[in-house]
Amino acid sequence: MRKLLLLVLACIFVAKLDAQIYVVEVSGGMQNGTSWADAYTDLQTAIYNASAGDTIWVAQGTYKPLIDTLGNIPTLPEDRSFWLKNGVVIYGGFNGTETALSQRDPINQKATLEGQVIPGSFAEHVLYVYAGVDSTAIMDGFILQHGKSTTTSTAKNGSGLMLRGDAGFYNMVFKNNQTYNQGGAVYAESSSSKFVRCRFQENQTVMYDGAACNLVYSDIKMNNCIFDGNQAGRFGGAITTVETNLLVQNGTFHANTAGSNIFQFSTSGNIVFNNCIFSNQTAPQVAGNSGATVSFSDGLMPLDNNWLILCSTCIGATPTFTNPGTGDYSLAQGSRGIDETLTTTPVNMYDDYAGNPRLVGLSMDMGAFEYQDFVAVDAALALPKIKVYPSPASTDLAIQSEETTERISIYNIAGQVVQTETENAFSVAQLPAGLYFLQVTTANGIRVAHFIKQ
Repeated sequence: MRKLLLLVLACIFVAKLDAQIYVVEVSGGMQNGTSWADAYTDLQTAIYNASAGDTIWVAQGTYKPLIDTLGNIPTLPEDRSFWLKNGVVIYGGFNGTETALSQRDPINQKATLEGQVIPGSFAEHVLYVYAGVDSTAIMDGFILQHGKSTTTSTAKNGSGLMLRGDAGFYNMVFKNNQTYNQGGAVYAESSSSKFVRCRFQENQTVMYDGAACNLVYSDIKMNNCIFDGNQAGRFGGAITTVETNLLVQNGTFHANTAGSNIFQFSTSGNIVFNNCIFSNQTAPQVAGNSGATVSFSDGLMPLDNNWLILCSTCIGATPTFTNPGTGDYSLAQGSRGIDETLTTTPVNMYDDYAGNPRLVGLSMDMGAFEYQDFVAVDAALALPKIKVYPSPASTDLAIQSEETTERISIYNIAGQVVQTETENAFSVAQLPAGLYFLQVTTANGIRVAHFIKQ
């Protein structure tokens, strides 16, 4: 009997470590988070009750911050913020009926984190990532909007996101956040965080710097992100940095404005822009630098961009976007930037902003989108597709295929087979972090895909 009790307790403990929690905007059920029917209606309550190893699925809807890290409701509405927790992954992009993560649509069905807590009162930080939060805290598939601060206090920086810990942000839109001082959408301090397939849209600093992002004493990586329509009162219509290392790969920058420049890099730090597009920037100069080491490579820039003369691999030209008036910055047929990346440029390990694979055609395209409409020159391009999820993956991986799979071989970047599977769902927990390639053998041929182990 004692052994049976211990076994039951162990099973309960394991289940708690790997719980799946549900959140919807309106629920008529028990509101305990155990299913879509009994989902929580308050996202922060779900995060508060979650433990490391849990995942939270959030249905499309609008959610406002309510409680603090102690579970209390702050007296002032502006003091309310969402916050993250180590080991908890929060996914948006659901309609509230899904039974598998692969069924969500994080591009078109994002949940909204709303900073206007009550009419006329705004959260000063819609999301606050505290010091001590690490890279196991992940948010994926949300719109974060309408944070607002009207004072010059540095504590009020980052009306969209105050980032003092480390976290991963995927498929996020930061828009219409306004700060009087620094970092309209994001203010990062002493952070090592990652942004993948994120958009920074129409954020503002009223007086000072970094309308989209102000990054201080940090190490930040950004892949396949869009910066459009951001406006700074002084420096950095898009980004400012202070003693920060920043890597931006396949970024698209369009119509950002500022009093002095679109970028400002200050007081040391290593700043790298690979495969980026810069268009319709209207500040007096595109970038300013006072002490940091800055490099642009394989970029597409206006002919009058003051950094063009410092970039031997950049192109002085204007891209042709599909429909910039509606915010569609994918490259139209025949645009400069398609297939113009040098072979020496590092491969972007992530899918593009729209979730499509990179390296379609002859080489990786510039900007946040990979042009997908090539007439197939290789029969493999017309073959049925496979989908790999989640990516990045930490423990489990699954393959969704239009054909029956016979064998799955996993290769590391050195071309060595490190794992072989015969089922479509399996564990990759034992693999070191990095980029891996999948060779999926079906009755009709071989399909190839990739995933990231974190």
